[in-house]
Amino acid sequence: MGDKQLIERLKQHEDMNHAVDWNVLEGIIDRDPEPDYQEGGVYYGQKKGGLIDGYGLMYCIDEFKDSNLFEGNWKLGTPIKGQCTYIMDNQWHKYDGTVDAKYLFTGYANWCCEQGDKYVGSFEKGGSHGYGEYTYEDGDKYEGQWRHDEKHGLGQCILGDGSYEVGEYKKDQKFGEHTYYSKEGKIIEIRSYLQGKEGNYYNVI
Repeated sequence: MGDKQLIERLKQHEDMNHAVDWNVLEGIIDRDPEPDYQEGGVYYGQKKGGLIDGYGLMYCIDEFKDSNLFEGNWKLGTPIKGQCTYIMDNQWHKYDGTVDAKYLFTGYANWCCEQGDKYVGSFEKGGSHGYGEYTYEDGDKYEGQWRHDEKHGLGQCILGDGSYEVGEYKKDQKFGEHTYYSKEGKIIEIRSYLQGKEGNYYNVI
């Protein structure tokens, strides 16, 4: 991200009530047992009454010592929404959507990573939660329910050749009966699973 581009975006949001300034961030005070997402960093952008308010850019290090760059909107010191780019496992990841007071991803948003995976759907406390669609780098796709960043509930997996399966998941594992379809929508077979392990199955065609 170039400094010139950031300045141009700040100009688009400028007004007489929000001065552009920078300051060192000391981190967020923990309000619950969860780890502190932001340990400290630097902010450059709009402020009002001494608080971060409006549009700006924040760079910080999280509790895992990973770099995070957040560009977006704040209201009276609290982040609202924006674009977050962070480094994890030596790969970049990008999130575009709303966040909570601790900068954790929440609400409906888009996410992608360097290796090519993509997710569009609901987040809660930093993880996929609710309905979402996850596309893998090889073109396979999962559409369905998530809980705490794991497949959980009813969903379907669509393969690159157009065939797909429909069934229930529990804690990221296949559970119960899963029905497999051809790309034309014809049932191929039905398999049963227990804790992710395949049990009985029978072919339909």
